[in-house]
Amino acid sequence: MRSAKKQTKKTIKDNNKNKKKRRRHDDAIIESNYQEEDGEKEEEDKEKEEAWACSICTFVNNRNTGSMCAMCGSKRRRVEMNEKSKKRKREKRKQGGGEEGDASACATSTTSSLTDGLSSSLSSPSAPPVKKNNGEEREHDHDDDDAKEDDDLNQSVEQEPIPLTLGECKKHPIYAVEHFLTKFQVIRPKGKEHIVGTIISKGKVYHVYRRCNVHTLQSREKWIRSLRQVKEGEDPVKLVRGRRRKGEEEGQQIALFGEWQTNRWKRPKINQDGSIPRSKYGHVEVWTKGHLPLGCLHVDLPRCERIAKKLGIQFAPAMTGFEVKSGRSVPVISGIVVRGEDAEIVKMAWAEVEEDRRRKKQAAEDRMYKRLWRELITNIVVKQKIMLGTDIGYGVEIEVEEKEDEQKDGGGG
Repeated sequence: MRSAKKQTKKTIKDNNKNKKKRRRHDDAIIESNYQEEDGEKEEEDKEKEEAWACSICTFVNNRNTGSMCAMCGSKRRRVEMNEKSKKRKREKRKQGGGEEGDASACATSTTSSLTDGLSSSLSSPSAPPVKKNNGEEREHDHDDDDAKEDDDLNQSVEQEPIPLTLGECKKHPIYAVEHFLTKFQVIRPKGKEHIVGTIISKGKVYHVYRRCNVHTLQSREKWIRSLRQVKEGEDPVKLVRGRRRKGEEEGQQIALFGEWQTNRWKRPKINQDGSIPRSKYGHVEVWTKGHLPLGCLHVDLPRCERIAKKLGIQFAPAMTGFEVKSGRSVPVISGIVVRGEDAEIVKMAWAEVEEDRRRKKQAAEDRMYKRLWRELITNIVVKQKIMLGTDIGYGVEIEVEEKEDEQKDGGGG
């Protein structure tokens, strides 16, 4: 029995020793794996630092590409160093030790001699001007790169082949076919010399034009919004059916004009009697500040029309857009248009009126709150007296009796 117990104890000790050895071995393997991962991360960081992105095409280049971009061929622009690269340089300097110290001392002596020579040359009247590098050269290089890039793009556009199928011409950025134009677009000039190519589809011949020959047409009102007006005696390029309104069988015809049929819009002047020029609808269309008549200003304040009427100032409602109400477009009136010398008068009077209006509103709210508090307190007092069984009061008894009489009269009727 004793020998068996001794053997079991030995086996247990051996097993524990083997477990400890296995644990140590596993820990060593894990540490080596961690070290390998750290080394791989450091190598990846080095590769990321050595890789660089092009400032023009944003292509990420490897360290083997050098200072020229592999995609667009532009030169690499130097950027400020990262913190890691700065630390590496510091470590290299520390490793250099005394050699770098001697070199730095020589450099400081040479720089001091150079600065002395420059100061003496600048002090002399015949000294040549010193160029200052404040980033002007870099900006100049950047502009040159942009110009080169634009030239390359233009050349690539000119060398773009003509589409061979009708589907490719739809929404093509360079070429267009009349078949895919909207009702507000037209090709001009339209002649044999401007045809770039032809496409045959389903037995029909389609002429291909350049997209720069496609123009957008607009009505007279739309051109006025763009600060342009149609010339006198110009015939419309197209007549298009508009949207059908309620109660109409067909929509009205809209005359469309091109930009070559328009001139710069001239701002109207104030009439001789001092009145402001209006449209046929009785208001001034204020799409932008350039649409205001000469010598007029837009006062966009609420309830300013009443003030202008009271003061007897000439004004006109300002129409700033349209909004849809019950399926119809309705003009939006916001503010008024007055003469420049009357604008300040209207604003000062509006401020006084609004202050008085605010005070009256505040006084009305205070009276309402006091009345509500009074009613609340009287109701609480009446409820307490009813609960206690005491006399409510002369005024309350009269009100109760009046209510009972009204109920009797109503029931008897």
